[in-house]
Amino acid sequence: MSSSPSSTQARIVVVGAGSIGGFVAFELARAGHDVTLCVRSPFERLVVIDEHGQRHERVLPILTDPADVAEADWVILATKAHQTEAAAQWLRNACGPSTQGVVVMQNGVEHEARVRPYVGAVPVLPCIVRCGAEAIAPGTSFITASLVSKCPAAPSRLPWVRCSQRRHSSSWPSTTSPRSRGRN
Repeated sequence: MSSSPSSTQARIVVVGAGSIGGFVAFELARAGHDVTLCVRSPFERLVVIDEHGQRHERVLPILTDPADVAEADWVILATKAHQTEAAAQWLRNACGPSTQGVVVMQNGVEHEARVRPYVGAVPVLPCIVRCGAEAIAPGTSFITASLVSKCPAAPSRLPWVRCSQRRHSSSWPSTTSPRSRGRN
């Protein structure tokens, strides 16, 4: 995984660092964006284990207190839908006049109605995410397939569109989770 920074760096807050949030944060940081992770339990570094078993690490700002988060250009909500209310203060603090959108990378439907009360007038952009990823430890994602995301509301403005396109490849091999290796 080589790094190729983008020409325009965005300040991005990712709320939730499970399998999807962690991988998205990793890819955005690798592309040169200023990424901050907002989590319940701290960890030292973000780790992605690729389909070949290679371990890739990034040290990013990792916050556990919503009072510490600053306004961002973009906010990514990558928690489970039922955890939205618990993420409300993160969203309130990260959104402001310069925030271009809150990208909702959650399961379920009705993202706009669920997130709107916490973000004011900031656009809410539901996103469809397809990615073979498994959280195997705090801050660690095992990736078995490329990241493909679609945000129908504003695809051309999103800073991770290039990340998603660069990672997308039908040639990624089918692999098994490190947890299930050796099991029959």
